[in-house]
Amino acid sequence: MAPDAPAVNVTVGNETVASNVAFGNVSDYMSFTEGTHNVSVTTARGFELTLFEGNVSLESGTATTLYATGEVSTGADTSFEPVTLQDDAFT
Repeated sequence: MAPDAPAVNVTVGNETVASNVAFGNVSDYMSFTEGTHNVSVTTARGFELTLFEGNVSLESGTATTLYATGEVSTGADTSFEPVTLQDDAFT
């Protein structure tokens, strides 16, 4: 969904929950408490660059996927941004 993005680290709160995730790879489902969580996506290699930092709201009894779309490169037509999707996987 974000083919020019470098490998990234994903942090929820103060905990890194996924490391060195490259385009085309996915992580396993993880459990988080209901509520609003601060999420940051940073480059995994070299100089750490924050690609996204913001809040994501999670509801009890749901499965939510967070994925990235857009482009990271300067002058990109579509900005890099995370998107949440409600899954039917566990509900």
